Amino acid sequence: MKNLDYPQNLVEVVLGHPNTEISKIELVAGVAFVLESLNTHMSDLVRLKYSNQYSKSQLSIAMFMPESELDRLEELAINKLREPERKIYFEKGIVARLGEAKFTEEFKQGFVYGYLQQAKDSNHEVFHPLTRIVLDDPMLDLSVDIDMLGLSEEPKSWLRSIGRNTIKECLSLSFDTLSEFDDIEEKGFSEIAKKINDYGIHFSDWDVFL
Repeated sequence: MKNLDYPQNLVEVVLGHPNTEISKIELVAGVAFVLESLNTHMSDLVRLKYSNQYSKSQLSIAMFMPESELDRLEELAINKLREPERKIYFEKGIVARLGEAKFTEEFKQGFVYGYLQQAKDSNHEVFHPLTRIVLDDPMLDLSVDIDMLGLSEEPKSWLRSIGRNTIKECLSLSFDTLSEFDDIEEKGFSEIAKKINDYGIHFSDWDVFL
């Protein structure tokens, strides 16, 4: 591996070469966004190794894993990042698949807000929340009751009060719509977002509250 700074060192591993075709902030935001689609162990390993420059022995201690298991986990993570729906963020950055648009540096909760702002601004098109989500398991049933998320009583009751009784109904809420609600605290939004993410659903508009 060449002596490249993050995230170019990771980009080189995923693409086979650094990406100098887009701005650094677009690339950083895109890589940060797509790492959220990995499970916690994979994303932690990738960040610690490529961003924090941990050695294998340091990784083993930090992640409570033998070095041989780390090799297997990294291979799985890199293979996932090379899948087309993830690889595109290493090629085009945060504006992947959203066309040409001005990139805002005024993130709310970091890269996720940047991604959502692009969806809103790009050619003034409307992007439905359900068109871009990624599932850990393609067979994941989104029609089940929100009880499956394991929410505490307050955010669960709030979702039912606005007529969102299934996971799919929750995912149909856009960021703009969520921003209009003032009858639930932000920690409630954060809990719902985390539970949706833990269930194996990524890149929904709820991600802004993670």
